[in-house]
Amino acid sequence: MKPHKLLPIEIMDWYDGIVIATARTSWLPGVFLVSLLSWNQTKRQRVYILIPISETDVANIRSSSEWEALTSRLRMLGAGARGDAILILWDETTEEAIAESSTSIAAVRDELMSHVDDALKPERQRWFDVVRKG
Repeated sequence: MKPHKLLPIEIMDWYDGIVIATARTSWLPGVFLVSLLSWNQTKRQRVYILIPISETDVANIRSSSEWEALTSRLRMLGAGARGDAILILWDETTEEAIAESSTSIAAVRDELMSHVDDALKPERQRWFDVVRKG
């Protein structure tokens, strides 16, 4: 099986790995807004949500030169997204997705575009179970 890799286009926030980015994947068509939902530093694993976006959205994100404007644009994208999104369990050691699931965007809307500290909170660890059950 071919490794499931994220292919970043633009990384907007990074802390020992992607926090917020736009990316393609090696296994799915399209472009995605990638947002960190949960992080287990001990196991070196993260749960990301991948929200489908358009090439126009990517261009608009890339044109945002100030952090305030960029975060506002990202929040608007998250708020306007509908339907389902993809959850992936990311292994930091192999730098690939090792599990995949889907969830409604509405279920994660309040946790999109958050800070690294939020991803470490105990209540966020539930996303590991969600993606594993896929």
